[in-house]
Amino acid sequence: MGGDIVFDPAKEVCVAVAGPAANLFLTGLGMVLNNHSLWDKDLGLFFLHCNLMVAAFNLLPALPLDGGRVFRAYLARRTGLRKATYLAAWWGQFWGVVITAGGLIGLVMRVSGLDIIITGLFLLYAATREKSLAPYHFIRHLVQKKNELAAAGVLPGEPLVALDTVRLGHLIQAFLPQRFHLVLLLGHDWQYKGVVSEVQIIDALLAKGVDLPVGKLLDPHV
Repeated sequence: MGGDIVFDPAKEVCVAVAGPAANLFLTGLGMVLNNHSLWDKDLGLFFLHCNLMVAAFNLLPALPLDGGRVFRAYLARRTGLRKATYLAAWWGQFWGVVITAGGLIGLVMRVSGLDIIITGLFLLYAATREKSLAPYHFIRHLVQKKNELAAAGVLPGEPLVALDTVRLGHLIQAFLPQRFHLVLLLGHDWQYKGVVSEVQIIDALLAKGVDLPVGKLLDPHV
């Protein structure tokens, strides 16, 4: 349940799916009990509605909801953790605005109360907070990559090709979770300059900053 599940898309999906799955299980259990006349029909109907509403709400593809975490895990394998977090959080902000606007309309028309507005505002705030944490999660993910490789012993490789003048801050945006990257460097004359590993890039990033050209890593004095 800790923050480290963000760095493992498979684990994040399992944790995220558990919430809506529990609501759907309770809905099914409630229907069985209702069919056998084992509970109060009025309260039972309210119970079913609540669980279905919570499950539907949490399945929205918007951070920090469970559906948003599944959406981010899916995107992270293709675009990287940082871009995936920004996109999923943007959808969270979008749905927060939509729900808040719908709640305001419902309040004016007297078909709903303040609860819808409060829910929309909460989602908007939480999504904005998740978006602000994206760089933090990304840096933590990079630092943890050594531990991932040490624990697994082997990780799938991901080759990249970059000009030797590309800044480290720009280069790491192409890194994907649970992949170990090797970067082949080319000069402006398109000639091969060398290969640097993800570990070299992360160590240099933490020591020298995001503006260091990746080609400097081929200098033994850096």
